[in-house]
Amino acid sequence: MMQRTFPIAAGKRIGRASYRLATASWRSASFLSVMATQTMTASMVGALLLMTLACSLYAIGMGLGHVGGILR
Repeated sequence: MMQRTFPIAAGKRIGRASYRLATASWRSASFLSVMATQTMTASMVGALLLMTLACSLYAIGMGLGHVGGILR
């Protein structure tokens, strides 16, 4: 009887450890996915702001060039 209960108990311990590892893996994957999404969003927002700044500086430059041409 002792020989039979040992593999069952060991199997249960392995099952619990496997479940804990799977849970930790799922949580870390979820966390990394959220971090990647937030980083990508922040990067895209930053790129959009830089592009807006570049376009507005271009428009200002074109306007000043036009005014400079008129005033000459």
